[in-house]
Amino acid sequence: MFEFEGKEDDDVEDMEVGEEEARETHELVRKILDNNHLISESYVYEECEQIQYSKVLQQAYQNRWYRHDNPDTYFIMLNISHHTIKAGSEITFSYGKRSNSFLVEK
Repeated sequence: MFEFEGKEDDDVEDMEVGEEEARETHELVRKILDNNHLISESYVYEECEQIQYSKVLQQAYQNRWYRHDNPDTYFIMLNISHHTIKAGSEITFSYGKRSNSFLVEK
């Protein structure tokens, strides 16, 4: 796996892409999100560079583990504490500073 730090340049000109670059980006996103891990985890150097410098590709790469169309996915909780959660341990989920009445509003 790769860790991409990315380019922190927010110039509007950098966001404009041509048709060919848009097509290449789309194809690389499809590769990143492919269900076949032999495909989705094999990148050539040029593709790694593309991912490094594209916020769209970075987002796809960083979230490639999640598949919204998987019928067996009901709830996902991500442990960002870097501590192991032992089987049988109680965990909690927070919606932040929200009241119960806020959570049941439509």
